[in-house]
Amino acid sequence: MVSKENLSKKNILLHEDYFLAIEKINQDYKNLYNIKDVSRYISKKMLFDLFKQHRYYRLYKEILLRFSKLISFKNQNKNNFNYSSNLSYNTIINNKKIVVYTCIIGNYDILRKPAIKVPQIDYVVFSDNENLKQNKKGWQYQSIDDEIKKKCKNNPVLINRYIKMHPSEFFKNYDYSLYVDGSIQIISDVRKCLAQIKNKSGLAIHSHHSRVDVYEEINACLIQGLGNTEAIKLLNSKYKKENFPKHYGLFEAGIIACDLNNKIAIKILNSWYEEFFKSNVLRDQLILPYVLWKNKLKKEDVGILGFYIDYNPVFRRHVHRIDLNENHRLTDNYDNIYFYKK
Repeated sequence: MVSKENLSKKNILLHEDYFLAIEKINQDYKNLYNIKDVSRYISKKMLFDLFKQHRYYRLYKEILLRFSKLISFKNQNKNNFNYSSNLSYNTIINNKKIVVYTCIIGNYDILRKPAIKVPQIDYVVFSDNENLKQNKKGWQYQSIDDEIKKKCKNNPVLINRYIKMHPSEFFKNYDYSLYVDGSIQIISDVRKCLAQIKNKSGLAIHSHHSRVDVYEEINACLIQGLGNTEAIKLLNSKYKKENFPKHYGLFEAGIIACDLNNKIAIKILNSWYEEFFKSNVLRDQLILPYVLWKNKLKKEDVGILGFYIDYNPVFRRHVHRIDLNENHRLTDNYDNIYFYKK
């Protein structure tokens, strides 16, 4: 006769095999896009379509984007490629109250149903899109308070970042939170990501895939016309004036794991939003390393979820759904290619 304890252990192993199998399929899908011949075909087709549509300014920016990524990627330390081996199901955090949350303003992103939903986790979407109430796709719908909109000057970027960087305000009865960008779909069990949180910061995040510090990111933003150009130039001057060091690290902020009982984590996130709001740069990746430095934390004090979100088999990134108009028309034919508004 099988004891309850052994049965429970067997179920855990079965679940682990199931999760890992799904992650393997997802990784194979991503690898297909990373095959040089496939990625080159997709990239060339997009550039050719822009040329046919006489969208020359957008074509120019896309070429600059590829050039800047190529230069940065050659300079990047690629020792982090062995990603999944660091995230073991043996270190899953059990018996804790966990929430996964996202924020979609208007129609900027398509809400996607998690491929795997863990019963112990709550999945919450903050939105002002009433249509999502009727089609929640496995998420709990949470409307955005008018007071928050007013505090953020009704700016969609500020509203999104406020919710992103204030999990302790919205989830007071939880132990852990995982923010997931609206363009990212959950494919597997996210709990193992929480095990990567480091106590010193209370946070875990992905490192940036192609740049090593904010100075490189500032140059990339200026080349590509991302964010508020004048504010970014002022931020660059401020960092240099304060002797903010180079090579302090750079993170991709699309997924953030947080220990909600860690006071340092809450302080970092609150300061991140305050600096982001004051700077008006509209690019939050430019702010986080500076906030860590001001709080006497090193990049090594932050848990790393991996080298690159797109190499993480637990998630899949899609393009943002942006209004279909002549200046920035997007289609899913170019999934996994990055697009930027003119």
